[in-house]
Amino acid sequence: MPASPMVRSILENPAAIQSGLEALEKLPANLPESDSSLLLAFATGPRPASMPETIWPAFANDILNALRRQETAVNPVPALQGVFENAGMPYTLRDYAIQHIGAWLADPRHTPTPISARDGLAILWKAADSGEPFAGTALCSLLDLLDNRPGFVDATRLDALAAVVAADPKTNKFTRITALQIASARRLAAVLPAARAAASDAAEDPSIRLSAIAFIGQLGHAQDAALLDSITRSPDADRLRDAVSAAKGKLPASAP
Repeated sequence: MPASPMVRSILENPAAIQSGLEALEKLPANLPESDSSLLLAFATGPRPASMPETIWPAFANDILNALRRQETAVNPVPALQGVFENAGMPYTLRDYAIQHIGAWLADPRHTPTPISARDGLAILWKAADSGEPFAGTALCSLLDLLDNRPGFVDATRLDALAAVVAADPKTNKFTRITALQIASARRLAAVLPAARAAASDAAEDPSIRLSAIAFIGQLGHAQDAALLDSITRSPDADRLRDAVSAAKGKLPASAP
């Protein structure tokens, strides 16, 4: 079936980025399945020659977001799996693919087929354990599924992976920060020694130290107040002082 005029205007003139974005904003929430399928194929296919490389991932993501707003969504998992598995695709677009797989599986409006659930989860686990920067995106998606789709995600497996990633100093910075946040949300006390080590290491990245300090505030003991006080005497104490103060305020009181 041919595309509707509005969808055709997006597909046939990708160089007209602004008009394409405006058309996406105006798309109704009840597109025919044929229109949704055409848009999905376009967003997960090769970059149009007339679309700048720097613009394409964001534009494709806007299309995928428009498809998520549809009342009856086309299953995007196979197409997004193809994007993620294709190392030649822009890295940002592969990250977006992970986000949209997780969002589609977590959306209560959808009932994934057993195959889509299996394949989508397999991608999320693979990405989460990849050591790549998009591992953090996958960890967040798995946590969202754990919270919103009971029985979909193995909580023990997610806890174990988050703990390992949070404690590994060789992990990508942003992924490690995400893992620390997930470990805090999941109350993974086993990560506390690694958080203490990261928080007190003056050579550690400041962003990781901030996340580790926040973790200590959530799961630390009264004795950790002394460690936090020592951080305020480090060379970069100024940027950490507010985080230390907040963390100390959350620690349990010491025994009288």
